[in-house]
Amino acid sequence: MFLAVGAYERDAIGDSELARYLRCDLVTAREIVAKAKTSREVEPSGEELQLRLDFQQSLLHGIS
Repeated sequence: MFLAVGAYERDAIGDSELARYLRCDLVTAREIVAKAKTSREVEPSGEELQLRLDFQQSLLHGIS
């Protein structure tokens, strides 16, 4: 799922291909992208934060 969303975010695949890779319709595929791009974190205080994930940045950046 994250590979497909990443490719979609880089414009390497279009809507139809995204839906095919995710095995769903176009509307559901777009909903999956929206959900995959955000993360909910809960602070020790109980406060809930919503973070936007960046699919353009490599997860390997800075690893040696």
